[in-house]
Amino acid sequence: MNVNGQENNAENDTIESKIHSPRKAILYSAIFPGLGQIYNKKIWKVPLIYGGAGMALFYINFNQIRYQKVLDYIKSEVELGEYEIYGQRIPQDRLEVARDFYRTNRDWSVIALGGTYLINILDALVDAYLFNYDVSDDLSLKLTPACIKTDLFANAIGLSLNLKF
Repeated sequence: MNVNGQENNAENDTIESKIHSPRKAILYSAIFPGLGQIYNKKIWKVPLIYGGAGMALFYINFNQIRYQKVLDYIKSEVELGEYEIYGQRIPQDRLEVARDFYRTNRDWSVIALGGTYLINILDALVDAYLFNYDVSDDLSLKLTPACIKTDLFANAIGLSLNLKF
């Protein structure tokens, strides 16, 4: 107790502030991807998250532009024998196949973007739970003989396997 009759809770406050919250990590990563990794002090993962998201966005745009161009060719009434889409020549009878190809690849790129976002959140959660996990150099496995009591009031001899971590 101090002079005013109040207890000093400074020690308790510092102990409580050191608790690493998985909820905060999830919330931070959900609001702004990569922020949960920064909270978990794994800053090196942030460029990986944004690299994956950037690649997915690039391919969404790449395939959307080509999909739209093929769609415009299909809707046009001018029939050419062969159509050019950014240096690639496509015969008229293969336009529907090209349209489906670019649409499918665009859709997979959207799924990859969503997957990158979800992996970002999941990674922040796992890192937050393992934040205070002690990874010491003293990992040992000890095998010793043991005498075990059984239900029949007899003793059984066996081996005891102790893992210290």
